[in-house]
Amino acid sequence: GTFIGGPICTSLNTKLGAKFTRQGVGAPGYPGLFLDNVSMKGTCETCITSAVKTFQDVATKCPDAKIAFLGYSQGAAIMHNAIPLLAPELQSKLVAGVLFVDTQNKQSKASIKGFPAAKLKTFCATDDGVCGGYLNVNAGHVSYGEKGDTEKAAEWLAAQFGA
Repeated sequence: GTFIGGPICTSLNTKLGAKFTRQGVGAPGYPGLFLDNVSMKGTCETCITSAVKTFQDVATKCPDAKIAFLGYSQGAAIMHNAIPLLAPELQSKLVAGVLFVDTQNKQSKASIKGFPAAKLKTFCATDDGVCGGYLNVNAGHVSYGEKGDTEKAAEWLAAQFGA
């Protein structure tokens, strides 16, 4: 969250005010291990389960809420796996999603199975060694804030919420 989530949420808080809150996916023991990236799902099963539960909890606690999601690197892989597992009525509450450094960008053609393309924005820079389908974590992998992409993402998300 430091490179991407923090700046985007700060910007959304400014743009949306009291209408905005955030909830991260905090899987107990979520290690964010490099080797999880080479697993079939690109992340750990605990992380996927925790994300699904987080979406369910938010929808239960705030039944009228519009929900957006954000995933950075392995977090993008979590979203690739969690979103298709959500019940249709919960998926209908998802107004937007943003993926940065999508570890499955090349394989998925910048899409999430069953999620409308118009509701998804992906940021994958040509100088990012991960976006081309390889696990080459280089300087481009952590440069999105410097390039202004976090603010572009916040502006796009705010627009999806009608701001």
